[in-house]
Amino acid sequence: METLDGNSSDSVILRDTATEFRRGVKENLKKVNYLVADSKFYSKKTIRATNNDLLWISRVPRSVKEAKQITEKTARMTDELEPLDSDGCSYRRYESEYGGVKQRWLVIHSKHAEKRSVDTVAKAVEKEFERVQKQAKKLRKAGYQCRADARNTVQLLRKESKYHSVNIEKIEKEEKYKGRGRPPKNGKKEKKVTFYPTYQIEKNIETSKQRK
Repeated sequence: METLDGNSSDSVILRDTATEFRRGVKENLKKVNYLVADSKFYSKKTIRATNNDLLWISRVPRSVKEAKQITEKTARMTDELEPLDSDGCSYRRYESEYGGVKQRWLVIHSKHAEKRSVDTVAKAVEKEFERVQKQAKKLRKAGYQCRADARNTVQLLRKESKYHSVNIEKIEKEEKYKGRGRPPKNGKKEKKVTFYPTYQIEKNIETSKQRK
């Protein structure tokens, strides 16, 4: 038994462990059906280290581009999935050769989990709308010295918006004489020009669906 280095990443530790485990299985001639590991196990270097002679089960992380694409594709075709049990679970099987290793991927869909996700997203959308709307009022109230500055404020709102699209609806121009009292007869009293943006905040349906 070897003490693990606390400075090593989980992926490196799991890769070394899998390699040693595979060697131990061969040397002791013990039959092992599957190695079960979490998503930290799943990297190109680690699965290649199994040399296809050790069967394993692992969750594929969404950081893998292919996995993300397949998950999003499956989410749009839940009615076509194969039933898995009587509790509302279904699945679709895919073949992959990620990392040069042949694999079978299963994407599992749960109606109960979907409902929880829909409720969670709905609450997040509502909270975000309130937050963005509040921020929009503050930005408008501030006023800006030029039209370009007023227009650029929309970028601040977009950075805070995951579930909404934000655009400039209109920019109003206000002119006032600086200082108190009436302007002089010669009309030389300086004017202050301020621009006030109004924003259009709409729910982004596609973004909301992708996050369910």
